[in-house]
Amino acid sequence: MSLGHNGTIKSQGAVEVTSALYNASTLALQKQNHIAALEISKNEEVDKTKPQSTGKLVVAEEIVEGRVSWKTMNLLISGLGGRHPVLFFTLLILGLIGSRLTYIAQTWFLGVWGSQYENHSPSDVRLS
Repeated sequence: MSLGHNGTIKSQGAVEVTSALYNASTLALQKQNHIAALEISKNEEVDKTKPQSTGKLVVAEEIVEGRVSWKTMNLLISGLGGRHPVLFFTLLILGLIGSRLTYIAQTWFLGVWGSQYENHSPSDVRLS
């Protein structure tokens, strides 16, 4: 069976030896043409990667160190805290400290609860 370009069946049945050899030789020729085209395109890409001089001088990028002005920082702080930035940052710091203390307390509580099995029999330890 052989298919046409649009996917329809072109022929069906046994393949003749002469048509198979003809198709094989045309495929080999197409393969050689594709390989030659690929080599040409690779050579063109190599030529493109070579630096082309336009006669212009290129200056290295200058690095400038600067400072953030107080006006900019004040804008950031007022954007975060609104009309009460001191209250905002106080609550933020207290919240961060509280979350860390809660994390530490969880570990401590699990240690205390787990040590109950060393001092008492398992049936005497309360699970809640």
